Amino acid sequence: MSSFSKVKCRIGKIKFEKVFHQVRFPLIVMASMTTYRTRSWDFISKVEPFPFEVNLKKQKKETISEFKKRVLKLKLRMIAYHWMSWNLFVEKIADYRYRIEEANPEDICRRAGYKADCRIIDNSNFFFLISSFFFISFFFFFLLIFFFFFLF
Repeated sequence: MSSFSKVKCRIGKIKFEKVFHQVRFPLIVMASMTTYRTRSWDFISKVEPFPFEVNLKKQKKETISEFKKRVLKLKLRMIAYHWMSWNLFVEKIADYRYRIEEANPEDICRRAGYKADCRIIDNSNFFFLISSFFFISFFFFFLLIFFFFFLF
């Protein structure tokens, strides 16, 4: 258990008793982050400012093609930075870390303090849904990379 969690984690008025760090394969996480809109990036940059300039507006002298290519590169850089900084932060305060691909819902339930209420459940549907999600995420991520590198 981390020393931070002994003093409890607080965000605004919300106080957390336990902090669980749920991780997934990094490329899957990054692929899902390509769907973030301006509001999400505004929030993220307030919590953890980027150490580089973030300009997502089209410049007067840029062609549409140049603009799209620049913005895609910038977003990939923002995604990589955010993934790394967030994971480094959470790792310091987490009481427990687990990979979603290998998650045991009963174990998570017990670690959360619900010992008497945790039932043994059938994990087969849970893992089928997770693996289906990973396949779809990979497909869209590689489709994005294909369009970026082969169409620009």
